[in-house]
Amino acid sequence: MKKVAFDIHGVIDKDPEFFSWLSHRLRDNEYEIHIITGGKYVDNARLLVKWGVHYDYFYSITDHHVELGTPIIEGCPDGHVCIADALWDRAKGDYCRKHGIHLIVDDTPKYADYMHETHFEVW
Repeated sequence: MKKVAFDIHGVIDKDPEFFSWLSHRLRDNEYEIHIITGGKYVDNARLLVKWGVHYDYFYSITDHHVELGTPIIEGCPDGHVCIADALWDRAKGDYCRKHGIHLIVDDTPKYADYMHETHFEVW
């Protein structure tokens, strides 16, 4: 099974109608769709429903590291969770490697450095 992943902020939220259409076409063709984002599930899942974006799995860097008990950096803006840049920057690549993601679409080019067997496309 082919596995694809999309970021929310800077990708899906830039053209939700397109990603709704694309996610349904991919689903019809038996692709597994992963949402991989920095934001919390509770804050983002409702947006995907609102936009009609289909997905099979949702991965939040924030939720993952809170669950692990990763040390949090104080003073984050707007109630966000901040962790060391090295941990944050490699999180999507680690997830893609662990889950055998073939393609990820993201808006942050530096994450490409952590994609080893996953094709990285900048949106």
